[in-house]
Amino acid sequence: MKSYSTNEALRKLFISEECTQIEMGYKTDTNKNSIHDWLKGKNQLRFDKLEEMANLLGKKAKIVIEEKPIHKFNNGNGATLCHKCSVIISVGFTDDLYCKECIKEQFKKSKI
Repeated sequence: MKSYSTNEALRKLFISEECTQIEMGYKTDTNKNSIHDWLKGKNQLRFDKLEEMANLLGKKAKIVIEEKPIHKFNNGNGATLCHKCSVIISVGFTDDLYCKECIKEQFKKSKI
């Protein structure tokens, strides 16, 4: 599945509707100038607004958050940091996202 920024998703939605910026504004109860700025990338469209506009047009928008490992240099050596507590998970670059303690804590919460 290809992922898009909110502005790119709006552009695809706009193209699928085959309408002008004024018509899109009318259909979604949005100012035509805002639509123009989002399409040109001048302003960033919030996801909740994109979702609202898509719903009004009978389409769906969903958000997918991709988490990537946090790699930093630690005294000249590479290190991977935990996403939650920022502790060093390992010296060297790995694909791990969380330290053992944060994984245990998350597991305890999901069992409750």
